[in-house]
Amino acid sequence: MKSVAIALSLAVGLALAVPAHADAPITKTTEKVKLGMKKGAGLLKPVTVVLAEYEGVAGWAMTSSSSVTGFSEKAKSKIKFKFSGPNVGPVEAACGGGQGKRKILGITYKTEKLQYVCTFSGPGAGADADFTLVLAKAGSILKALQQPQRTGELRFGGVTLQARTEQVGGAPIGGGKVLGYVYSQDGVDIGAVNLMGDGMSNYGSTVYLPPTASKMRDAAAMLSFILIYFDDPGHQF
Repeated sequence: MKSVAIALSLAVGLALAVPAHADAPITKTTEKVKLGMKKGAGLLKPVTVVLAEYEGVAGWAMTSSSSVTGFSEKAKSKIKFKFSGPNVGPVEAACGGGQGKRKILGITYKTEKLQYVCTFSGPGAGADADFTLVLAKAGSILKALQQPQRTGELRFGGVTLQARTEQVGGAPIGGGKVLGYVYSQDGVDIGAVNLMGDGMSNYGSTVYLPPTASKMRDAAAMLSFILIYFDDPGHQF
């Protein structure tokens, strides 16, 4: 009970220390884009997600979890989607991975490493295109309480971008959900996504893209679709 009280007090302290609408600096130097939706032509036609001049269409998606009561739990997420833009695609992305933890007599001992990867095929993706997302060290207790910590790298269209979990806008605590990611190249921030959105799903997310003329824009848009479509198992743990 004492440890729970300490964690709660730290969480409250974090909420008080960080303004509810403290937007990350990257939001001031990028193009702010709200996701849009286009319904399919028929009942069985998938919904198209629109991000500025880019579109994403999810094929199939699967989220599963398994457990042995009192001992272990695992969650996995898989999805395929098509991505296209004025100068790229259609590119098919296939992503999958998961996370787990182990319990003994109700006590959690060690969280297994998260690993989520994507492969790509199609015009403009590039022969070496891939994406990997893994767990990251929080750096501080407050950051660990604020949101699950992840870091990732995308290689797409000859561009390499890194992504790290960070509050981009909105509430300072995600309640176990990832708040958002900031994208960077060679240590310089170039874009971001606020996953809190409408608070209901990632489809209410707001994306911050590099300028239209930037050679990083296609990769930043693809990275945004990956993270928006990702049903992160972290909030289940």
